[in-house]
Amino acid sequence: MRILLLEDDPKQAEGITLSITDRFDAEVVRIATESEFRLAIRKEFALSADLAVLDVMVRWTDPSLNMPRRPEDVCAEGPPRAGLRCLALLREVAPEMPVIAYTILEEDDLSEDLISSPAGKARGTGPSVLLRKDGDRTPLIEGIEHLLSAND
Repeated sequence: MRILLLEDDPKQAEGITLSITDRFDAEVVRIATESEFRLAIRKEFALSADLAVLDVMVRWTDPSLNMPRRPEDVCAEGPPRAGLRCLALLREVAPEMPVIAYTILEEDDLSEDLISSPAGKARGTGPSVLLRKDGDRTPLIEGIEHLLSAND
């Protein structure tokens, strides 16, 4: 099994990866930024994932001399909605893939985006779940189990 993980915080990514691999026989493919996600989603390995876990608030790119230029949508919306933009891109190329949006934001903070934004409208046909990040990753593991069993 392959799980695609969009998470820009290295410690969070490590903890999430350990939680997943402790429970599942899975390869976790981490993508750290929105710009990396936009490149990866065009590649076969990303499309062969069984499930995606997307942090909602990720940075555009890591600082470097050759940083990719921010597209208009990134400039307009900023990092607080990067995961939703990534979800919209994922739904374009893999509409059936189950997705967990994993965020520190409350559902109320995202309700307008989930209803009215292009990213929110791009739900595809695959199941998706919004889970709140906290110190307990049990809901994440249960969400993964639920989505994978629903896809069998």
